[in-house]
Amino acid sequence: MTAVATLPARLTYDEYRTLPDDGRRYELIEGELFGFAGPSLSHQLLSGELYALFRNAVTLKNLGWVLAAPFEVKFPGDNAAQPDLMVVLRDRAHILTETGIDGPPNLLLEILSPSTRAYDLTTKAALYARNDVSEYWVVDTVTEAITVHELRNGRYVPVSSDGVVRSQVVPDFVVDVRALFAAARISL
Repeated sequence: MTAVATLPARLTYDEYRTLPDDGRRYELIEGELFGFAGPSLSHQLLSGELYALFRNAVTLKNLGWVLAAPFEVKFPGDNAAQPDLMVVLRDRAHILTETGIDGPPNLLLEILSPSTRAYDLTTKAALYARNDVSEYWVVDTVTEAITVHELRNGRYVPVSSDGVVRSQVVPDFVVDVRALFAAARISL
């Protein structure tokens, strides 16, 4: 992750929307532009496995929608992020637009990489909490762990796990962490 230095120190959301499609993924947090390289193979494999699990629990049960990056979540002010996975339940269907999500989804998920670890755990977590995202999942590819954070009194609180993680937002949704990481490995 790098801050893009060739642009003004701060951008408005409208200026951000005019950036060229250069193959990089950009996010705007409080007017500061961040650019990212493409994800790794392990990131993509985990993302695919998680998408399938969430799709089975949400979309196929007609509870709402599961979306994957790159897809924008617009928050108030000069803030736009592209989380790895987004869950919007039917009660929030009004925030879905053709070009993104306009408002806080019910659940957001980030898969950490070495270059985005601190950013995802601090800057993005703070943005999500300020904007009332009920649940924030953090997937750590290094430690092969998932931490589910529940929003309580405007702050994220990690929910304890016992080798499985559970959603408080998606009914009856449970992920066996060891099985997930095993499914996302390939033998080359």
